[in-house]
Parts: sequence; structure tokens; C-alpha cells
Amino acid sequence: MSELPQRKDNRLKRFDYSSNMAYFITICCRDRKSLLSKIVGGDACDAPRVVLSRYGRIVDHYMRQMDRQYDNIFIDHAVIMPNHIHLILIISSATPSEYDQIIRVGYFGTSQASSPTNPHAGKELSASVQRQHEIVPKFVSLLKRYINREIGHNIWQRGYYDHIIRNEYDYPWLYISNNPAHWAEDQYYIS
Repeated sequence: MSELPQRKDNRLKRFDYSSNMAYFITICCRDRKSLLSKIVGGDACDAPRVVLSRYGRIVDHYMRQMDRQYDNIFIDHAVIMPNHIHLILIISSATPSEYDQIIRVGYFGTSQASSPTNPHAGKELSASVQRQHEIVPKFVSLLKRYINREIGHNIWQRGYYDHIIRNEYDYPWLYISNNPAHWAEDQYYIS
């Protein structure tokens, strides 16, 4: 009897996952179907821009909700492409009292995390998530689950890509911003 293939662990062997960090994350739609948005414009008079579909608006809603919901994470930058999402997720190990003093300005503007009107203010991603490196898989899993529940079926491929951003030269902010302009050359592009 042959054994089932084992998934390779993509975590760095000697990396300190307990420190504050940023991740570049890509989540793709199943079969690379263009369900989330369209890229329009791009001619001499009109810069390319993303127009969200119904599914894309649901993705945007839940990313915004998760950005505001948890004190220890925020989305610094994101783009919802036709068949995938790129985002930069910042994880902070600051305590809630320290974190309340930080004004977080990212992709979605100033965070509502410390607002008294936010019912989730002060919550961390999960009490069961004890180590920093578990936050990214949990975040991606929750995001996919919330969106699938809203849509009524699974639109995501299994897994996701993540990359630890180690320094300012490794920071893909410009890549994310320019992604709509280069959609036809994108590795995920399907005409």
C-alpha cells in the first residue's frame, strides 16, 4: 500500500517567530477562476483600477472586519485581484495596553480596534493561538471560512503563499500597488 504524499512544512527552521513581524500573503481562487474583481482602464486616459465583483466586495468586507476585530494584527496593504488576493499582514506582540497607544494606519485607514463601539476591541486572534507563527494560518483559515459561509460554497484553492518580510527592501508594498497595472503579465492571469 502506498503512503499518501506529505505536505512540506514551509516554516523557516531557525527563524524567531516570537518577534513582531510582517507577512506577504497570497490567497488564490480555486482553479484560478476570476471571481473577485475585474481590472478596467489602462489606456492612455485611464489608469488601471480594480472593480470588485459581488464576491470581491464580500472579501473586502471580511478583510476590513478582521483588520478591526483583532488587536494583534492589521492589514497594512492589500489588493483584490480577479482570481487572488495579495495582502501584507502585520502581527504585533504588544500587549493590549501598549497597543491601545498605537494609532494603526494601514490599508483600511485608522483601526477601530480601541474604539468603544467595536464589540471585538481588545481581542486577540485566538486564545488558542499560543505562538506567533500560528496566527497567519488561523487568519487565512478564518478569512476563507467567513467568506465561504457568506457565499455558500468554497471558492478558494487549498493552501496559500506566505513570505516573511524581513526588512524594508523585502517589503512588497509597491508590487501590490502596481499589480492591477500588470495584470496581463501576472503569473495568475488567465485570459
